[in-house]
Amino acid sequence: MEQKLKDAVVDAGCLLFFSDDQDVAGKADVLDALLYIQLAASKQSPKFVADSRWSDIWREAALDFGWALKASERISAPLPHGNAQTLWSLASHLAETSVSPAMSSVAQSWSRTICAQVPVHEAMVLLARETLHREAALADMATPVTDDHCLKTVVSLQIGFVRADRNVALTQIRLVTRQSLTSGFLFDTLDPDLMEGNVALTFYSLQLVEQLYTPFRSAFDQALAHRRGALLKSFGETPHVR
Repeated sequence: MEQKLKDAVVDAGCLLFFSDDQDVAGKADVLDALLYIQLAASKQSPKFVADSRWSDIWREAALDFGWALKASERISAPLPHGNAQTLWSLASHLAETSVSPAMSSVAQSWSRTICAQVPVHEAMVLLARETLHREAALADMATPVTDDHCLKTVVSLQIGFVRADRNVALTQIRLVTRQSLTSGFLFDTLDPDLMEGNVALTFYSLQLVEQLYTPFRSAFDQALAHRRGALLKSFGETPHVR
């Protein structure tokens, strides 16, 4: 039976889409578990520095705090010329074997609608704040920055699809660009000539296992009690997209 999307939530630096077969408790556990490991990784390693171990620490934390790794794939390569790429297309390409085309299509249409809202939707404001970091790209950091092309943006983004039994197909994207990204940055066409270094993509197929997560549930609930309001934002009502 074809799964349909029920909800989309920005969980700090992770955009999560939930299928309609989720129970309330399972959804809450996934949100808390992913939020906690993001915060734990950021506490040990800054997410946006060049030599950051954030992604590796994130993975270690996931395996320590209730997640079982079913499969993973990591790619690091220059952004190719010729085919227009966006952050969304990069993420969806790696996840296509684990996410149905119909679900991916609805998620894309829903995200485009949210990205196009004026004023900017609060969920996208949160996602941009947690995934984009602008800094001077000059040799002399003391030189005043007056041009957007004198800035670089570090992108550290996660997009995940949550299916039955707390299974998550999640892609992490990390890149550095001198391109000016808009409020609809998920769908900005990326310019290969403005990239600094490779685009790093990591795909994870994970499951939050009840027996492994139970010992942490209460502690996570208490630790996140005053963080959820600022770091969890829903897209709102599911659109009717064919």
